[in-house]
Amino acid sequence: YDLTCLRYLSIESSALKEIGFVENMPMLSALYLSDTDELMSIAALESCADNLTELTIEVIWKFSDLIVLEKLTNLTQL
Repeated sequence: YDLTCLRYLSIESSALKEIGFVENMPMLSALYLSDTDELMSIAALESCADNLTELTIEVIWKFSDLIVLEKLTNLTQL
C-alpha cells in the first residue's frame, strides 16, 4: 500500500506486535496507539521524526525502549 501521504493514524489492537510500517509514512503527524499489549518497540517512529507532532500511547505494557522519544523533537503533544 502507498500510504506516504497519510497524516493521522489510530490503532487499537491487542494483536499489533510491531509498527515498522510507519517507516513508509513520512508525512505522519499524529499517531494514536491503544490496547497494543504485544507491541515491543516504537523505534520505527524515528522515520517520522520530521513531521510527527502528536503521539498518544495508551495501555502498552511490554516495551521499554523509549530512546526514540529523544529524536521526536517536533512533538507538541505526548
